[in-house]
Amino acid sequence: MSFKRLVFRSTRGKAYVHFFDLAVNEADKEHLGSFDHLVYIVVFEEGPHMRDKIKKICNSVSDNMFEIHRDDVTKSLIDYEQQKENTNLLIKQTRLQLKDFLLNINRLNDSN
Repeated sequence: MSFKRLVFRSTRGKAYVHFFDLAVNEADKEHLGSFDHLVYIVVFEEGPHMRDKIKKICNSVSDNMFEIHRDDVTKSLIDYEQQKENTNLLIKQTRLQLKDFLLNINRLNDSN
């Protein structure tokens, strides 16, 4: 049974499910290798019974599940963008330091 149908039946049509492919840029694909992942979003009215049902279904299908509440979406996006910028800056700094290190080793070998 498909995931959408399973959610629809278990929630009696009170949850919306949307799938999309995770877009990964070419630089990340080089590091990650083959990378085909599908992301799904389940939107439903808040309630402990509904949440428990959907959690059980999601956990049976996937290992990774992230809950984002409606009020926290904007803040979460800003936080994730900042984390992404920090990570990219760290990668650039690491590359520069590695380049300097290798140049210094090369100079030492040339001087001998």
